[in-house]
Amino acid sequence: MQRFVTGLLASLIWIAILLSRSFPLLWLASTLIGGMALHEYFGMCLAEAERSARPLATAIGLLPFLAAWGQRPDLLLLAFLVSLWLAALLVFCLYARLNNGLLLLAKLALGLGLISLAGSHLPLFFALPHGFSWLAILTVITVASDTGAYYSGTRWGRTKLCPGVSPGKTVEGLLGGLAASLGCTWLAGGLLLPGASAPRLAGAALALTLLGVGGDLTESIVKRSCRVKDSGSLLPGHGGVLDRIDSLLAAGPALYYLIRLGIL
Repeated sequence: MQRFVTGLLASLIWIAILLSRSFPLLWLASTLIGGMALHEYFGMCLAEAERSARPLATAIGLLPFLAAWGQRPDLLLLAFLVSLWLAALLVFCLYARLNNGLLLLAKLALGLGLISLAGSHLPLFFALPHGFSWLAILTVITVASDTGAYYSGTRWGRTKLCPGVSPGKTVEGLLGGLAASLGCTWLAGGLLLPGASAPRLAGAALALTLLGVGGDLTESIVKRSCRVKDSGSLLPGHGGVLDRIDSLLAAGPALYYLIRLGIL
């Protein structure tokens, strides 16, 4: 019940932001959520000797989110490259006290790629035709797939999907997530994007669901490597912010470029 209530409240807040159709509000929400996810990520993976880098690393990771205000992917990419060089400079400054400078640089780069680069694509949707509707579709896909996978896996799950990385995930849960994503996307697409190709939308829903599972498993690798169960404790029943948005981070940029390239 706790998981359901937390998920419902988080979804309602996000839906309210989307319904406002306010780019500044969405940009601000994405930046705040991205900042919290970066803070959690660096809190998980930085060793004791590296902890002093956490505030600066989080600030560096916000650069792509700030650049997203311009709603241009080239500015976002430039900010990401700058953030990588600043991360390298941070390692240079701390190198004398580190056991392994390359390991810290890899941790910083992974966080910048998985969270900063991916998450900062969400405000870019507002520059697309029907951007609000596409963001709503993206939300439907990720929420429906996560919810369908959780409840079908809990009830019918028997076959482990990837036990070495995430023992709780099952093939039955994956199939339930795919079915829920497909059905909810079909309904939402008919309401929000009546002119969209139904077969292409269905194909996108399936592909984005699989990408979301990949994002979830990627975060699981990080958590298992850092020997933590959740990225944080801000969201009761779900863990941290990063635990909640890992699927969205993987699926969001993919949907954005499917639209930009004219595939959808």
